[in-house]
Amino acid sequence: MKKIHFQGHYLDGKNAEKKSVDVRLSGTGLVLKTGGGELFWPYSEIRQPESFGASGPVRIERGGYISEVLLVDDPEFIASLREFAPSSTRHIKKPLTRFSRLRLTAFAAVGVVVLVTAGYLWGIPLLADVLTPFIPAAWEKALGESAFNTLIPEKIRVQDPEMNAAMGKIVSGLTAGRDMGPYHIEVAIARNPAVNAIALPGGKIIVFMGLIEKTATPEELAGVLAHEVQHILRRHSTKRIIEDSSTSLIIAALSGDVTGAMVYGAKGAHTIALLRYSRQDEDEADVEGAKMLIAAGIDPEAMARFLERLKKRGNLPEFLSTHPDLEERIRRIRKIVEDQGQKGYTSRVLTPLEWDHLKSKTPSQ
Repeated sequence: MKKIHFQGHYLDGKNAEKKSVDVRLSGTGLVLKTGGGELFWPYSEIRQPESFGASGPVRIERGGYISEVLLVDDPEFIASLREFAPSSTRHIKKPLTRFSRLRLTAFAAVGVVVLVTAGYLWGIPLLADVLTPFIPAAWEKALGESAFNTLIPEKIRVQDPEMNAAMGKIVSGLTAGRDMGPYHIEVAIARNPAVNAIALPGGKIIVFMGLIEKTATPEELAGVLAHEVQHILRRHSTKRIIEDSSTSLIIAALSGDVTGAMVYGAKGAHTIALLRYSRQDEDEADVEGAKMLIAAGIDPEAMARFLERLKKRGNLPEFLSTHPDLEERIRRIRKIVEDQGQKGYTSRVLTPLEWDHLKSKTPSQ
C-alpha cells in the first residue's frame, strides 16, 4: 500500500508566503493540516499546471484565477494519490522520470521529419505545441543570450547602477518565493525611446526607455514585467520560434545543440523582436501575470490602468497595437481584480527616490 501521509508547502495565492502543511490522502480529497486548521481539497477540484518536468517538487493547484498551490517534494506523492483514489484522480498524471524524458526526447528527434510534415498538413502551431516541452532549457538560454547581445549591444545598454538595481528590485519582488523552474529572470534597459519590452527565451527581458517614460507608477512597470516574465515561464517565445523555424533548427533544439542556438540567435534576433504572440499566449500571460502581482502584494489594477491609458492615446506602440483585442485584455485583468475582492496591497515596489531616479533618466527628462 502506498503512503497516505506527506509533508508539503501551501501557498494561498494571495501572497508569496509558503506554509508547511501535513498532507493526508482521503477517499474524496486531500486534507491539508496547517498551523491554523485544516483545508479540504476535493479531488474533482485539483489540477496540475503546465510543468517544467520531474526535477522539482510536485505542484498541485486548486481554484480559478487566484489559485491555491500545494508543493510536495516526495516523488511518490502522485503515484500514491492515483493508487489511493484511482477513479477520482485520472486527470492527475504521473511525472516523467529523467530516463523517460530522455527517451521521449530521442523519439521526438527521430520523428521530427514526420512531425514537420504533419505540421504543414495540420498546422504549424500544433507542431510547436508538441515539440516545445522537449526543448532543453539550456538551449533556450543560449538562444536568448545570443539574441540579447544582438538586440541590445553594449553601446545602447544602460549601465547606470541605480537604474539597473531598481529594475532588479522589481523582478526580485515578483519572483521571491515562487517556483521559477530552470529560469533566472534578468532585465536590461535599452537606450531607445520605443514603448516596448521584449521577453527572450531563457530568462532575459529587454525594457526600452520609452516604456519606463510612459509608466506612471512603479506598479504599472511591475505589471508589464510580470506579463513578460510569464511569456518566459510559459515558453511562449520558444514556441513561436519553433513555428517559424526550419527542420534543421528544430532538430538542433531537440538535441540541445547550443552552438546552433547561438548561431540562430544572432541571425534571427530581428525575427525574435517581431514575434507575435497568439491570443491564447496573451491571455495566459495576462492571467498569470496578474496572479504574480497579487502574490507579491502588488495591485494588479495597475496593469489595466497602464493599458487603458495607452489605448486612450490612440497611437498605440507597436508591441500593443499588434496584440489581440486590447479592450478584452483590460476587461479580463479587471475581472481578476474583481474576483480577488477588495484588499489592501501593501507592497512598495520601489521607494519614491528609486522611482524618481528611474524616471529622471527617460528620454523626455
